[in-house]
Amino acid sequence: MPEPVVDTLGPYTRRTLLGQGPHAEVWLADGPRGPVALKRATTDHGARMLRHEGEVLAGLSHPYVAHLDDRDPDGRWLATDYVEGGPVDAWAEGKTHQQRADMLARIAEGLARLHARGVIHGDLKPSNVLVDPDDRPRIIDLGLAHDGGPGEEGFAGTLGYAAPELLRGEAPTPSSDIYALGAIAYRICTGRGPFGDVDPAALAVLPLQDLPCPPSAWVPDLPQQLGELILRMLARSVATRPRDAALVATALRACGQGIPGPVVVGMHRERAILRRMVVQASNGVGTMVVVHGPPGSGRSTLIRETTEAARREDLQLVRHQPTATGPQVVDAIVAEAERRPSVIVLDTESPDGTRIATRLMARRPPGLVMVRAERPVPALLTLGARHITPPPLTVDEVALMLGGDDIDRIREIHALSGGRPGAIRIIVGRTDLPSDLSPRERRILQATSQGPVPVAQLAADLDLGEHDLLDLAEPLFDRGLLAESEDGVFLERVG
Repeated sequence: MPEPVVDTLGPYTRRTLLGQGPHAEVWLADGPRGPVALKRATTDHGARMLRHEGEVLAGLSHPYVAHLDDRDPDGRWLATDYVEGGPVDAWAEGKTHQQRADMLARIAEGLARLHARGVIHGDLKPSNVLVDPDDRPRIIDLGLAHDGGPGEEGFAGTLGYAAPELLRGEAPTPSSDIYALGAIAYRICTGRGPFGDVDPAALAVLPLQDLPCPPSAWVPDLPQQLGELILRMLARSVATRPRDAALVATALRACGQGIPGPVVVGMHRERAILRRMVVQASNGVGTMVVVHGPPGSGRSTLIRETTEAARREDLQLVRHQPTATGPQVVDAIVAEAERRPSVIVLDTESPDGTRIATRLMARRPPGLVMVRAERPVPALLTLGARHITPPPLTVDEVALMLGGDDIDRIREIHALSGGRPGAIRIIVGRTDLPSDLSPRERRILQATSQGPVPVAQLAADLDLGEHDLLDLAEPLFDRGLLAESEDGVFLERVG
Protein backbone atom coordinates (compact mmCIF):
# COMPACT_ATOMS: atom_id res chain seq x y z
CA MET A 1 0.00 0.00 0.00
CA PRO A 2 1.27 3.52 -0.75
CA GLU A 3 2.43 5.64 2.18
CA PRO A 4 -0.04 8.44 3.15
CA VAL A 5 0.98 11.93 2.06
CA VAL A 6 2.09 14.02 5.05
CA ASP A 7 0.91 17.62 4.60
CA THR A 8 3.93 19.59 5.75
CA LEU A 9 5.44 23.02 5.29
CA GLY A 10 8.99 23.25 6.54
CA PRO A 11 9.06 21.55 9.95
CA TYR A 12 5.29 21.94 10.44
CA THR A 13 2.45 19.49 9.87
CA ARG A 14 -0.93 21.03 9.07
CA ARG A 15 -3.87 19.71 11.09
CA THR A 16 -6.95 21.98 10.98
CA LEU A 17 -7.88 24.85 8.70
CA LEU A 18 -8.65 27.85 10.94
CA GLY A 19 -9.48 30.41 8.26
CA GLN A 20 -8.74 31.61 4.77
CA GLY A 21 -8.72 34.80 2.78
CA PRO A 22 -8.07 35.81 -0.81
CA HIS A 23 -4.28 35.54 -0.44
CA ALA A 24 -3.53 33.09 2.41
CA GLU A 25 -4.79 30.27 4.63
CA VAL A 26 -4.29 29.87 8.38
CA TRP A 27 -3.81 26.39 9.80
CA LEU A 28 -3.42 24.88 13.24
CA ALA A 29 -0.19 22.94 12.83
CA ASP A 30 2.22 20.86 14.88
CA GLY A 31 5.82 22.03 15.11
CA PRO A 32 9.03 21.16 16.93
CA ARG A 33 8.04 23.34 19.91
CA GLY A 34 4.31 22.57 19.95
CA PRO A 35 1.20 23.87 18.16
CA VAL A 36 1.46 26.99 15.99
CA ALA A 37 -0.74 29.15 13.78
CA LEU A 38 0.68 28.45 10.32
CA LYS A 39 -0.06 30.89 7.51
CA ARG A 40 0.31 29.59 3.98
CA ALA A 41 0.38 31.97 1.01
CA THR A 42 -1.98 31.06 -1.84
CA THR A 43 -1.04 33.92 -4.20
CA ASP A 44 2.06 35.91 -5.07
CA HIS A 45 0.59 38.91 -3.24
CA GLY A 46 0.03 36.71 -0.20
CA ALA A 47 3.68 35.64 -0.30
CA ARG A 48 4.77 39.29 -0.33
CA MET A 49 2.53 40.02 2.67
CA LEU A 50 3.85 37.03 4.65
CA ARG A 51 7.44 37.94 3.85
CA HIS A 52 6.75 41.48 5.07
CA GLU A 53 4.98 40.26 8.23
CA GLY A 54 7.91 37.98 9.00
CA GLU A 55 10.33 40.88 8.68
CA VAL A 56 8.19 42.96 11.07
CA LEU A 57 7.92 40.21 13.70
CA ALA A 58 11.57 39.12 13.53
CA GLY A 59 13.28 40.15 16.75
CA LEU A 60 10.07 41.60 18.21
CA SER A 61 9.13 40.27 21.63
CA HIS A 62 6.14 41.48 23.62
CA PRO A 63 3.56 39.50 25.61
CA TYR A 64 0.66 41.16 23.77
CA VAL A 65 1.99 40.83 20.21
CA ALA A 66 2.12 37.60 18.19
CA HIS A 67 5.46 35.78 18.58
CA LEU A 68 7.24 34.60 15.43
CA ASP A 69 8.12 30.90 15.63
CA ASP A 70 9.65 30.51 12.15
CA ARG A 71 9.20 31.69 8.57
CA ASP A 72 10.03 30.86 5.00
CA PRO A 73 12.38 33.53 3.58
CA ASP A 74 10.41 33.56 0.32
CA GLY A 75 7.11 34.18 2.11
CA ARG A 76 5.50 30.82 1.29
CA TRP A 77 4.62 30.29 4.97
CA LEU A 78 4.95 31.88 8.40
CA ALA A 79 4.41 30.35 11.85
CA THR A 80 3.42 32.23 15.03
CA ASP A 81 2.36 31.07 18.48
CA TYR A 82 -1.11 29.53 18.49
CA VAL A 83 -3.66 31.39 20.63
CA GLU A 84 -6.34 29.10 21.98
CA GLY A 85 -9.10 31.68 22.22
CA GLY A 86 -11.26 34.03 20.22
CA PRO A 87 -11.47 37.66 19.10
CA VAL A 88 -11.59 40.37 21.74
CA ASP A 89 -15.19 41.41 21.01
CA ALA A 90 -16.40 37.87 21.77
CA TRP A 91 -14.28 37.81 24.94
CA ALA A 92 -15.85 41.11 26.12
CA GLU A 93 -19.39 39.75 26.43
CA GLY A 94 -20.47 39.73 30.07
CA LYS A 95 -17.32 41.46 31.34
CA THR A 96 -17.27 44.48 33.68
CA HIS A 97 -16.23 47.96 32.59
CA GLN A 98 -12.98 47.58 34.54
CA GLN A 99 -12.19 44.25 32.87
CA ARG A 100 -12.79 45.75 29.44
CA ALA A 101 -10.70 48.83 30.25
CA ASP A 102 -7.84 46.64 31.49
CA MET A 103 -7.99 44.53 28.32
CA LEU A 104 -7.92 47.65 26.15
CA ALA A 105 -4.93 48.88 28.17
CA ARG A 106 -3.04 45.65 27.40
CA ILE A 107 -3.79 46.03 23.70
CA ALA A 108 -2.57 49.64 23.88
CA GLU A 109 0.66 48.42 25.50
CA GLY A 110 1.22 45.99 22.63
CA LEU A 111 0.48 48.78 20.17
CA ALA A 112 2.96 51.05 21.97
CA ARG A 113 5.65 48.38 21.53
CA LEU A 114 4.99 48.23 17.79
CA HIS A 115 5.11 52.01 17.52
CA ALA A 116 8.36 52.13 19.49
CA ARG A 117 9.82 49.84 16.81
CA GLY A 118 8.59 52.22 14.11
CA VAL A 119 5.83 49.81 13.06
CA ILE A 120 2.21 50.84 12.38
CA HIS A 121 -0.23 47.92 12.41
CA GLY A 122 -2.52 49.37 9.74
CA ASP A 123 -5.43 46.94 10.21
CA LEU A 124 -6.25 46.77 13.91
CA LYS A 125 -9.74 45.31 14.50
CA PRO A 126 -11.36 42.80 16.90
CA SER A 127 -10.54 39.75 14.78
CA ASN A 128 -6.87 40.77 14.81
CA VAL A 129 -6.75 40.75 18.61
CA LEU A 130 -7.10 37.23 20.04
CA VAL A 131 -7.53 36.58 23.77
CA ASP A 132 -6.34 33.36 25.42
CA PRO A 133 -7.95 31.63 28.45
CA ASP A 134 -5.67 33.63 30.79
CA ASP A 135 -7.11 36.93 29.44
CA ARG A 136 -3.88 37.69 27.60
CA PRO A 137 -4.47 39.44 24.27
CA ARG A 138 -2.30 38.93 21.22
CA ILE A 139 -2.17 41.42 18.34
CA ILE A 140 -1.91 39.37 15.16
CA ASP A 141 -1.90 39.73 11.37
CA LEU A 142 0.70 42.37 10.60
CA GLY A 143 0.54 41.79 6.85
CA LEU A 144 -0.47 45.42 6.31
CA ALA A 145 2.03 46.80 8.83
CA HIS A 146 3.64 50.05 7.77
CA ASP A 147 6.78 51.96 8.69
CA GLY A 148 5.21 55.40 8.24
CA GLY A 149 6.96 56.11 4.95
CA PRO A 150 5.41 56.17 1.47
CA GLY A 151 3.40 53.03 0.81
CA GLU A 152 1.23 51.54 -1.87
CA GLU A 153 -1.44 53.85 -3.23
CA GLY A 154 -5.07 53.21 -2.34
CA PHE A 155 -6.95 52.28 0.80
CA ALA A 156 -5.85 49.23 2.77
CA GLY A 157 -7.55 48.29 6.02
CA THR A 158 -11.02 47.47 7.33
CA LEU A 159 -14.02 49.79 7.08
CA GLY A 160 -15.43 50.62 10.49
CA TYR A 161 -11.95 50.69 12.05
CA ALA A 162 -10.08 52.80 9.50
CA ALA A 163 -9.40 56.41 10.53
CA PRO A 164 -10.87 59.22 8.39
CA GLU A 165 -7.44 60.19 7.06
CA LEU A 166 -6.97 56.65 5.68
CA LEU A 167 -10.32 56.93 3.87
CA ARG A 168 -8.97 60.12 2.29
CA GLY A 169 -6.00 58.15 0.95
CA GLU A 170 -3.39 59.34 3.45
CA ALA A 171 -0.66 57.05 4.78
CA PRO A 172 -1.16 55.21 8.10
CA THR A 173 0.35 56.73 11.24
CA PRO A 174 0.44 55.73 14.92
CA SER A 175 -2.57 58.03 15.33
CA SER A 176 -4.60 55.97 12.85
CA ASP A 177 -3.84 52.86 14.94
CA ILE A 178 -5.13 54.71 18.02
CA TYR A 179 -8.34 55.55 16.12
CA ALA A 180 -8.75 51.83 15.37
CA LEU A 181 -8.22 51.04 19.06
CA GLY A 182 -10.95 53.58 19.86
CA ALA A 183 -13.30 51.80 17.45
CA ILE A 184 -12.50 48.47 19.14
CA ALA A 185 -13.13 50.09 22.53
CA TYR A 186 -16.48 51.46 21.35
CA ARG A 187 -17.55 48.02 20.14
CA ILE A 188 -16.50 46.01 23.19
CA CYS A 189 -18.03 48.59 25.57
CA THR A 190 -21.35 49.05 23.73
CA GLY A 191 -21.76 45.97 21.53
CA ARG A 192 -21.94 48.10 18.37
CA GLY A 193 -19.63 50.05 16.09
CA PRO A 194 -19.06 53.81 16.42
CA PHE A 195 -21.53 54.45 13.58
CA GLY A 196 -23.82 51.51 14.28
CA ASP A 197 -23.95 48.26 12.37
CA VAL A 198 -24.68 49.83 9.00
CA ASP A 199 -24.04 48.77 5.43
CA PRO A 200 -20.26 48.50 4.85
CA ALA A 201 -20.48 50.97 1.97
CA ALA A 202 -21.76 53.61 4.40
CA LEU A 203 -18.68 53.11 6.57
CA ALA A 204 -16.56 54.46 3.72
CA VAL A 205 -18.15 57.91 4.13
CA LEU A 206 -19.66 58.18 7.64
CA PRO A 207 -16.33 58.80 9.42
CA LEU A 208 -15.77 61.69 6.99
CA GLN A 209 -19.21 63.25 7.44
CA ASP A 210 -20.34 62.44 10.97
CA LEU A 211 -19.22 61.90 14.57
CA PRO A 212 -19.98 58.88 16.75
CA CYS A 213 -22.83 59.07 19.21
CA PRO A 214 -21.46 59.16 22.79
CA PRO A 215 -21.10 55.53 23.96
CA SER A 216 -23.01 56.36 27.16
CA ALA A 217 -26.14 56.71 25.00
CA TRP A 218 -26.10 52.90 24.70
CA VAL A 219 -24.54 52.08 28.10
CA PRO A 220 -25.80 54.60 30.71
CA ASP A 221 -23.54 53.29 33.49
CA LEU A 222 -20.35 53.56 31.42
CA PRO A 223 -17.72 55.48 33.44
CA GLN A 224 -17.64 59.05 32.18
CA GLN A 225 -13.85 59.19 31.80
CA LEU A 226 -13.86 55.96 29.77
CA GLY A 227 -16.55 57.28 27.43
CA GLU A 228 -14.70 60.57 26.95
CA LEU A 229 -11.40 58.78 26.25
CA ILE A 230 -13.08 56.60 23.61
CA LEU A 231 -14.46 59.71 21.87
CA ARG A 232 -11.02 61.38 21.95
CA MET A 233 -9.47 58.31 20.31
CA LEU A 234 -12.20 58.52 17.64
CA ALA A 235 -11.68 62.23 16.94
CA ARG A 236 -11.63 63.09 13.24
CA SER A 237 -8.88 65.60 13.96
CA VAL A 238 -5.47 63.97 14.34
CA ALA A 239 -4.39 67.06 16.32
CA THR A 240 -6.79 66.29 19.19
CA ARG A 241 -6.53 62.49 19.11
CA PRO A 242 -4.19 60.94 21.73
CA ARG A 243 -0.79 60.43 20.10
CA ASP A 244 0.96 58.02 22.46
CA ALA A 245 -0.40 54.48 22.88
CA ALA A 246 1.53 54.06 26.15
CA LEU A 247 -0.26 57.07 27.66
CA VAL A 248 -3.57 55.71 26.36
CA ALA A 249 -2.84 52.45 28.22
CA THR A 250 -2.24 54.36 31.45
CA ALA A 251 -5.44 56.37 31.01
CA LEU A 252 -7.49 53.24 30.30
CA ARG A 253 -6.36 51.54 33.49
CA ALA A 254 -7.40 54.60 35.51
CA CYS A 255 -10.95 55.03 34.21
CA GLY A 256 -12.57 51.59 34.31
CA GLN A 257 -14.30 52.15 37.67
CA GLY A 258 -15.15 55.83 37.39
CA ILE A 259 -18.49 57.51 37.98
CA PRO A 260 -20.99 57.49 35.08
CA GLY A 261 -21.61 60.82 33.40
CA PRO A 262 -24.97 62.46 32.71
CA VAL A 263 -27.43 60.03 31.14
CA VAL A 264 -27.79 60.71 27.41
CA VAL A 265 -31.55 60.45 26.84
CA GLY A 266 -33.84 61.80 24.15
CA MET A 267 -33.07 64.43 21.53
CA HIS A 268 -31.33 61.80 19.35
CA ARG A 269 -32.24 63.47 16.05
CA GLU A 270 -31.20 66.90 17.34
CA ARG A 271 -27.91 65.54 18.68
CA ALA A 272 -27.16 63.87 15.33
CA ILE A 273 -27.85 67.10 13.41
CA LEU A 274 -25.52 69.07 15.68
CA ARG A 275 -22.73 66.49 15.37
CA ARG A 276 -22.88 66.80 11.58
CA MET A 277 -22.80 70.59 11.90
CA VAL A 278 -19.60 70.28 13.95
CA VAL A 279 -18.04 68.29 11.10
CA GLN A 280 -19.07 70.97 8.60
CA ALA A 281 -17.59 73.64 10.84
CA SER A 282 -14.31 71.73 11.23
CA ASN A 283 -14.13 71.64 7.42
CA GLY A 284 -14.25 75.45 7.40
CA VAL A 285 -17.93 75.86 6.49
CA GLY A 286 -19.74 78.71 8.24
CA THR A 287 -22.96 77.47 9.86
CA MET A 288 -25.43 78.78 12.45
CA VAL A 289 -28.04 77.02 14.54
CA VAL A 290 -30.60 78.48 16.93
CA VAL A 291 -31.33 76.10 19.81
CA HIS A 292 -34.64 77.34 21.19
CA GLY A 293 -37.11 76.26 23.82
CA PRO A 294 -38.27 77.15 27.34
CA PRO A 295 -35.86 76.95 30.29
CA GLY A 296 -35.28 73.35 31.34
CA SER A 297 -36.10 71.94 27.90
CA GLY A 298 -32.57 70.67 27.20
CA ARG A 299 -31.10 73.66 25.33
CA SER A 300 -28.08 73.93 27.61
CA THR A 301 -27.42 70.19 27.34
CA LEU A 302 -27.40 70.29 23.53
CA ILE A 303 -25.13 73.34 23.46
CA ARG A 304 -22.74 71.89 26.05
CA GLU A 305 -22.45 68.52 24.26
CA THR A 306 -21.93 70.22 20.90
CA THR A 307 -19.23 72.49 22.32
CA GLU A 308 -17.42 69.45 23.76
CA ALA A 309 -17.61 67.68 20.38
CA ALA A 310 -16.32 70.81 18.64
CA ARG A 311 -13.32 70.99 20.95
CA ARG A 312 -12.51 67.33 20.19
CA GLU A 313 -12.49 68.34 16.52
CA ASP A 314 -9.95 71.11 17.21
CA LEU A 315 -12.38 74.01 16.89
CA GLN A 316 -11.46 76.90 19.15
CA LEU A 317 -14.02 78.39 21.51
CA VAL A 318 -14.63 82.10 20.99
CA ARG A 319 -16.13 83.59 24.12
CA HIS A 320 -18.60 86.44 23.74
CA GLN A 321 -18.76 88.54 26.88
CA PRO A 322 -22.41 89.51 27.54
CA THR A 323 -21.36 93.09 28.32
CA ALA A 324 -19.64 93.52 24.94
CA THR A 325 -21.81 95.14 22.26
CA GLY A 326 -21.48 96.95 18.96
CA PRO A 327 -20.09 96.14 15.49
CA GLN A 328 -16.52 95.86 16.81
CA VAL A 329 -17.57 92.68 18.63
CA VAL A 330 -18.56 91.03 15.34
CA ASP A 331 -15.28 92.13 13.73
CA ALA A 332 -13.30 90.56 16.59
CA ILE A 333 -15.26 87.28 16.45
CA VAL A 334 -14.90 87.02 12.66
CA ALA A 335 -11.16 87.74 12.87
CA GLU A 336 -10.71 84.91 15.39
CA ALA A 337 -12.77 82.48 13.29
CA GLU A 338 -10.86 83.31 10.11
CA ARG A 339 -7.60 82.44 11.85
CA ARG A 340 -9.01 79.07 12.91
CA PRO A 341 -12.53 77.57 12.61
CA SER A 342 -14.40 78.26 15.83
CA VAL A 343 -17.46 77.43 17.87
CA ILE A 344 -19.24 80.58 19.02
CA VAL A 345 -22.06 80.57 21.59
CA LEU A 346 -24.47 83.50 21.85
CA ASP A 347 -27.57 84.11 23.94
CA THR A 348 -30.48 86.21 22.70
CA GLU A 349 -31.13 87.24 26.30
CA SER A 350 -27.72 88.95 26.54
CA PRO A 351 -27.36 92.59 25.49
CA ASP A 352 -27.22 92.93 21.71
CA GLY A 353 -27.21 89.11 21.35
CA THR A 354 -29.70 88.91 18.48
CA ARG A 355 -28.07 91.80 16.62
CA ILE A 356 -24.61 90.19 16.91
CA ALA A 357 -26.00 86.84 15.72
CA THR A 358 -27.67 88.52 12.73
CA ARG A 359 -24.44 90.24 11.70
CA LEU A 360 -22.50 86.99 12.08
CA MET A 361 -25.06 85.13 9.97
CA ALA A 362 -24.65 87.71 7.23
CA ARG A 363 -20.84 87.32 7.26
CA ARG A 364 -20.72 83.53 7.87
CA PRO A 365 -17.26 83.15 9.45
CA PRO A 366 -15.70 79.64 9.32
CA GLY A 367 -17.08 77.55 12.16
CA LEU A 368 -20.30 77.01 14.07
CA VAL A 369 -22.38 79.74 15.71
CA MET A 370 -24.88 78.43 18.28
CA VAL A 371 -27.60 80.78 19.53
CA ARG A 372 -29.60 80.00 22.67
CA ALA A 373 -33.15 81.39 22.58
CA GLU A 374 -36.56 80.77 24.13
CA ARG A 375 -38.34 80.96 20.78
CA PRO A 376 -37.48 81.10 17.05
CA VAL A 377 -35.63 84.24 15.94
CA PRO A 378 -37.39 85.64 12.82
CA ALA A 379 -34.39 87.69 11.67
CA LEU A 380 -32.18 84.60 11.70
CA LEU A 381 -34.86 82.44 10.09
CA THR A 382 -34.97 84.92 7.20
CA LEU A 383 -31.20 84.61 6.77
CA GLY A 384 -31.41 80.80 6.68
CA ALA A 385 -30.15 79.86 10.15
CA ARG A 386 -31.19 76.37 11.15
CA HIS A 387 -33.53 76.15 14.14
CA ILE A 388 -33.68 73.21 16.55
CA THR A 389 -35.93 72.76 19.56
CA PRO A 390 -35.49 69.88 22.03
CA PRO A 391 -38.55 67.59 21.95
CA PRO A 392 -40.15 66.50 25.24
CA LEU A 393 -38.87 63.25 26.70
CA THR A 394 -41.06 60.18 26.35
CA VAL A 395 -42.16 58.08 29.32
CA ASP A 396 -39.46 55.51 28.50
CA GLU A 397 -36.82 58.24 28.33
CA VAL A 398 -37.91 59.63 31.70
CA ALA A 399 -37.55 56.10 33.14
CA LEU A 400 -34.03 55.91 31.70
CA MET A 401 -33.17 59.37 33.02
CA LEU A 402 -34.32 58.55 36.56
CA GLY A 403 -33.16 54.94 36.55
CA GLY A 404 -36.36 53.79 38.23
CA ASP A 405 -38.87 51.02 37.59
CA ASP A 406 -41.96 52.46 39.33
CA ILE A 407 -43.87 53.02 36.10
CA ASP A 408 -46.86 54.72 37.75
CA ARG A 409 -44.59 57.27 39.45
CA ILE A 410 -42.64 57.79 36.21
CA ARG A 411 -45.87 58.44 34.27
CA GLU A 412 -46.95 60.92 36.93
CA ILE A 413 -43.62 62.77 36.71
CA HIS A 414 -43.85 62.76 32.91
CA ALA A 415 -47.34 64.26 32.98
CA LEU A 416 -46.43 66.94 35.53
CA SER A 417 -43.20 67.94 33.79
CA GLY A 418 -44.39 67.83 30.20
CA GLY A 419 -41.27 65.79 29.48
CA ARG A 420 -38.92 68.74 30.15
CA PRO A 421 -35.68 67.55 31.81
CA GLY A 422 -35.36 70.67 33.98
CA ALA A 423 -38.90 70.33 35.28
CA ILE A 424 -38.32 66.64 36.00
CA ARG A 425 -35.32 67.50 38.18
CA ILE A 426 -37.43 70.00 40.13
CA ILE A 427 -40.27 67.50 40.66
CA VAL A 428 -38.03 64.74 41.97
CA GLY A 429 -36.69 67.26 44.49
CA ARG A 430 -33.02 66.54 43.76
CA THR A 431 -33.30 63.30 45.72
CA ASP A 432 -30.94 61.86 43.12
CA LEU A 433 -27.92 63.77 44.47
CA PRO A 434 -24.93 61.50 45.20
CA SER A 435 -24.66 60.58 48.86
CA ASP A 436 -20.96 61.47 49.20
CA LEU A 437 -21.37 65.22 48.60
CA SER A 438 -20.32 67.76 51.20
CA PRO A 439 -23.05 70.12 52.51
CA ARG A 440 -21.70 73.00 50.41
CA GLU A 441 -21.48 70.85 47.25
CA ARG A 442 -25.08 69.77 47.83
CA ARG A 443 -26.17 73.41 48.24
CA ILE A 444 -24.45 74.36 44.98
CA LEU A 445 -26.27 71.62 43.04
CA GLN A 446 -29.61 72.40 44.65
CA ALA A 447 -29.23 76.11 43.91
CA THR A 448 -28.39 75.48 40.24
CA SER A 449 -30.88 72.70 39.47
CA GLN A 450 -33.64 75.02 38.22
CA GLY A 451 -31.45 76.77 35.66
CA PRO A 452 -28.28 78.86 35.29
CA VAL A 453 -27.29 80.94 38.33
CA PRO A 454 -24.76 83.81 38.14
CA VAL A 455 -21.46 82.94 39.80
CA ALA A 456 -21.46 86.26 41.68
CA GLN A 457 -24.97 85.66 43.06
CA LEU A 458 -24.23 82.09 44.15
CA ALA A 459 -20.96 83.13 45.80
CA ALA A 460 -22.80 85.82 47.77
CA ASP A 461 -25.53 83.36 48.82
CA LEU A 462 -22.89 80.94 50.13
CA ASP A 463 -20.81 83.73 51.70
CA LEU A 464 -17.81 82.85 49.52
CA GLY A 465 -15.52 84.69 47.16
CA GLU A 466 -16.03 83.85 43.48
CA HIS A 467 -12.62 82.13 43.21
CA ASP A 468 -13.36 80.11 46.37
CA LEU A 469 -16.72 79.06 44.91
CA LEU A 470 -15.11 77.86 41.67
CA ASP A 471 -12.45 75.94 43.63
CA LEU A 472 -15.21 74.27 45.65
CA ALA A 473 -17.12 73.47 42.45
CA GLU A 474 -14.12 71.88 40.69
CA PRO A 475 -14.92 68.30 41.85
CA LEU A 476 -18.50 68.79 40.62
CA PHE A 477 -17.17 69.82 37.18
CA ASP A 478 -14.94 66.74 37.12
CA ARG A 479 -17.86 64.44 37.99
CA GLY A 480 -20.07 65.95 35.29
CA LEU A 481 -22.60 67.23 37.85
CA LEU A 482 -22.07 70.95 37.24
CA ALA A 483 -21.31 73.01 34.15
CA GLU A 484 -19.98 76.53 33.66
CA SER A 485 -21.42 78.69 30.89
CA GLU A 486 -19.17 79.45 27.94
CA ASP A 487 -18.71 83.04 29.12
CA GLY A 488 -17.84 81.94 32.67
CA VAL A 489 -20.70 83.98 34.17
CA PHE A 490 -23.20 81.22 35.10
CA LEU A 491 -23.21 77.79 36.77
CA GLU A 492 -25.85 75.14 36.04
CA ARG A 493 -26.62 71.66 37.33
CA VAL A 494 -26.07 68.87 34.77
CA GLY A 495 -28.01 65.62 34.49
